[in-house]
Amino acid sequence: MKKLFSTKLVSIAAGLALFAGCVTEEAPAPGPENPPPPETEVIPPQPDVMFVWTPGYWDWQGRWIWRRGYWGPRPHPGAVWVQGHWMHRQHRDVWVRPHWQ
Repeated sequence: MKKLFSTKLVSIAAGLALFAGCVTEEAPAPGPENPPPPETEVIPPQPDVMFVWTPGYWDWQGRWIWRRGYWGPRPHPGAVWVQGHWMHRQHRDVWVRPHWQ
């Protein structure tokens, strides 16, 4: 049972590591439009004491798409969740997706 849990944990961590690289990329600015207000999420019980809640967020994919929150291991010790935000870079506004930092 413990080996099965360890295998799942390693698989989840590896998947999050791959996913973490994707969410830090900047999306082209969709215009002056801000994302909609966050959707209300019912946070399920914590499945393991090593898991942290990653909140849901709006992601720009040619339109705003809601990405649901989930429980998972922290990507690295001391990692902090950064909310999505607008940033002015190279004379234009870009949407920086929420990500672990």
